[in-house]
Amino acid sequence: MQSVAGRMVTVNFENAGKQTIDAAVVRLVFVGDDPRDRQRR
Repeated sequence: MQSVAGRMVTVNFENAGKQTIDAAVVRLVFVGDDPRDRQRR
């Protein structure tokens, strides 16, 4: 994930480049470590 602005999430995909996704429409699932865990430490 690159950035979040409200419900819009910008993600850099390896094979599709940078894409902006409306999180109210698309369910996003972390496939690796959840970056929110680093913020809690």
